[in-house]
Amino acid sequence: MIFEVVERFENSSPSLRELSCQLVSDKVVEAIWKGTLNFQSIYIPEPVERAIREWLEVLPPLLQQDLLDLTARGILRSAARITPYNSSTIPIIIASLVEVLYSANMNAIEIWTDLHWNQEARMKILHLLHSRKSGIKKMVYSCYKTPVFQFQELHFSERFLLMNILNKFPALKILVMPYVADDDLLAKLGGGSCPSLEQLNVEGSWGVTNQGLSALAGQDGGMVIGRAGWVPSHFAQCSEGQKLLGNILKGSPVTASQITSLMSQHNEKMNMLKTFKYLNINGTSTDHRGLECVLQNFRNLKQLDSEEKNWQNLLVNSECSDCYPKNLPLESLNLSQHSFQLLPHIFRLFPNVKKLNINNFSRSESYLDGTDNLILLQNFSNLGELSLTDVDLDGVYGHLSNPNVGVRLHTFRYTGRLKLVKVESLAKACPNLKLLSLSNSVMS
Repeated sequence: MIFEVVERFENSSPSLRELSCQLVSDKVVEAIWKGTLNFQSIYIPEPVERAIREWLEVLPPLLQQDLLDLTARGILRSAARITPYNSSTIPIIIASLVEVLYSANMNAIEIWTDLHWNQEARMKILHLLHSRKSGIKKMVYSCYKTPVFQFQELHFSERFLLMNILNKFPALKILVMPYVADDDLLAKLGGGSCPSLEQLNVEGSWGVTNQGLSALAGQDGGMVIGRAGWVPSHFAQCSEGQKLLGNILKGSPVTASQITSLMSQHNEKMNMLKTFKYLNINGTSTDHRGLECVLQNFRNLKQLDSEEKNWQNLLVNSECSDCYPKNLPLESLNLSQHSFQLLPHIFRLFPNVKKLNINNFSRSESYLDGTDNLILLQNFSNLGELSLTDVDLDGVYGHLSNPNVGVRLHTFRYTGRLKLVKVESLAKACPNLKLLSLSNSVMS
C-alpha cells in the first residue's frame, strides 16, 4: 500500500507556535507507535491514551486542533516505516487519535480522505461527533469524496448517524458533504438544525434533487402548484403565479393573498434564508428548476455552482420579471457557451457578477443581426475579471476603453487561435490589470 501525504510549505519562516505544534505532534506520533508496537494492538492502548490526554488537556482548543491535524499527517508519513501495519489498520489508529484529541470547542473538523476505505474508522469518529454538542463552525467530510460512494449507498447505521449529527452543531457555518448527501439531509438542514449555515457543498450527490433544494429553503419539496416546478415561495412574489393561484382557489375560503402572507412570515422566521451565501450542487440530480428555487429563496447567495446547461436553461426561461429578487448579489456563473447572446439576461438577473466568460460570438444570431451586446459590459459595476475565447479583439478594444469597463478590470484572460493581441492597447484600456493571461495568441 502506498501512502501519499500532501503538505503545504510556506515561503516564510515558521512561527514559534507552528514549530512547537510540530515538535509536540512528533512526540505524540512517537508515543502512539511505540505503545501500539509494545502492546501489539491496532488501537491506541489505554495507558498511552491516558498519558496523552493528561499531557494535552490543558492546551487551548485551537492548539489541540493544530495538533490533531499535524499528528494525523505524521502517522501517515511514518506508516511506511512500521511494517506490521497496513491500509486496513492505519485508519483505526487515526480514528482512535481523534477520540483522544477531539474537543467540542474546536473551530473545525475534517474527516480525512484516508478513512474512505474503512467503515469502522469512520463510524468511530461519527459516534464521537454525535456524543456531545459542539460549537464547531466548519465540518468537512473528505472521506466521502471518492467515486466509490457515487455508485454505492451508505449503510443505514452510517447514514442515520450523518443525519443526526447535525443536531449537535447548532453553530455550524460550513458543511462539505460530497457524494453522499440526499434530499433528507437537505430537509434536515431546512428544518432549522443548523440555522447559521452559510456554505454547503453536496457536489456529486445523486440523491439531491429539486425537491431537496426546495426543502433546504424550509418548504415542502413535494408541494407543487400549477406549472411543474413552482413551489409555494413563487406565489409570494410573482403576479402571474398569484393570478393562477387565485383561479385555483376560486370558491375556497382560503385566498391567494393569505398564502402570500403566510410565505412572507415563513421567510422572516427562516434565519438560513438570510445567512446562506454559497451552494455547490455540481453533479447532482437537479436542473434549472432547482436553480430557480434556490435563487428565489436565498437572496444573499454570492456563489452557486451548477452545470452550465442548467444555467443556460435558467437564463433562457427567465422571462418572468417578478420571479427573482431584485439586485441578487451572485458574483459568478458557471457559463461560457452562448454568454454573448445571454448577456441581457445575465445583467437583468445578476447585475453584481464579478467574473464573465465570453466565447466566439461572431457567428451567433445576435451578432449577425447587428446586435452588439458587449456594450452591456459597462453596466456590470462590479466586473473585475473578463475571460475571452476565440474572439476578434478589434471590436473589443473600444469597449475596454470605456472607463466603466477597462478601468475596473484587474484580471484579463484571452485564448485565441493564433490571433493578434495588441498588448499596448490592452494596457492603455485596462490600467489597473494585475493579471494578464494570453494563450495560443500572437502578441504585438
